[in-house]
Amino acid sequence: MKKIELSEKFTSEKIILYALPAIISIIVTTSFGLVDGYFVSNLLGVDQFAAVNLVFPVLIIFPAAGYMIGSGGSAIISDVMGKGNKNAACEKFSMTVALTLVTGVVLGVIGYFTLPALINLLGADEELHSYCMEYGQIMLWFLPAFMVNMAFETLWITAEKSWNGFIVSVINGVTNALLDWLFIGGLGMGVMGAGLATAIAHLTAALFTVVYFLLPNKSSLRLRRFEPSVLKDIPGLFFNGASEMLGTVAGAIGALVVNSRALSFYGEIGVGALGVFDYIFGIFAAFFFGISNTSVTVIGYKHGNRSLDEIKAILKRGIILMLTGGVLMFALCEIFAGPFAGLFVGYDDAAHELAVHSIKVQAVTFILFGFNIYTSSVFTGLGDGLSSIIIAASQTLVAPIIFVFLLPEIFGAEGIWYTIVAESVMTAVLTVSLLLTRFKRSLLSEKESE
Repeated sequence: MKKIELSEKFTSEKIILYALPAIISIIVTTSFGLVDGYFVSNLLGVDQFAAVNLVFPVLIIFPAAGYMIGSGGSAIISDVMGKGNKNAACEKFSMTVALTLVTGVVLGVIGYFTLPALINLLGADEELHSYCMEYGQIMLWFLPAFMVNMAFETLWITAEKSWNGFIVSVINGVTNALLDWLFIGGLGMGVMGAGLATAIAHLTAALFTVVYFLLPNKSSLRLRRFEPSVLKDIPGLFFNGASEMLGTVAGAIGALVVNSRALSFYGEIGVGALGVFDYIFGIFAAFFFGISNTSVTVIGYKHGNRSLDEIKAILKRGIILMLTGGVLMFALCEIFAGPFAGLFVGYDDAAHELAVHSIKVQAVTFILFGFNIYTSSVFTGLGDGLSSIIIAASQTLVAPIIFVFLLPEIFGAEGIWYTIVAESVMTAVLTVSLLLTRFKRSLLSEKESE
């Protein structure tokens, strides 16, 4: 396959091909995460499965800064690459990686000591609380490694070595699956074994990544000493990548609220049903996230060399791809909801029935979700962090919290499953208005320049 350069004009086919390594990497990572859920649910039971799904959004809050640093850094690095300054790009890249590690250590310490209080807020009983602590504290010990892997979901693309990112995801996933089998199935370590398997897998992948960029390599970037002057980019990096962190953090907070409401209405099987959809969602949404993560670098590069017409073309083609993919994913969920649910909770009739219903109702969100996150990433690539933050906040925090309390008042417990659909519709309306505003502003700039 011919290597696609950032300097090329991107057709729909090239967008998919350029994003393909990232898409496959996310699918592989999520698939092995699915294996993690499979082992926990089928070998330990629905209570342990519910505990992992209950605490996992808490654990996502802390390493989400890795997405912010990776996305914000990628936009800055690719912009400099677009201007042809490779030395400056390497310095900014090195600063980005160093910032990721330092932030990971600080947040890991904070997370370790605040985890018990956070779990108490979820309304877990004593048994669920114990399972959550076993899983969560081990994960937080390895937080810097988690953050490196999150940051490199976009940084591998920026380095124009997306397939290396795929290899790392395979290393991560295979290690996780093998250790799950050993720790849970072989040694009987329970939920603690699931957490340790995931943590060691992330550490292995992060070490591979850092060593690769420390050594001479064929990528566009390499880790090296950087001048203190590049630290001035940190505020802009944080702001421009904030939407990616906010999207993850807000999504985790939204998930915590939704899980808590499901626990109060349905008990552990309600949280389990939401967890089943989350695993399916992760597999299907890899297409959306792969193209969105790639768009940050591509749009950033085109922005750096002022290719306005290409930016508009990429935006249009990306939106069409997102909407088409969303419709296909919705159809697949409606057809195969039964087998999907059976993979996780087939041993429990009540949990299986509720999970099937959850998948069929919530699958509608695929139609608009990709459009929302793709547009948010385009704004990040353009350096318009504010618009990106607004979209992310609506999709993952504001709308979920509004609807998870409003809809059950209207539809009863059934309203829980409508929450994610309503939030996507509300965010899509907001996204269209921001796009139109930006588009009009761009046209005005062109007329003035003429």
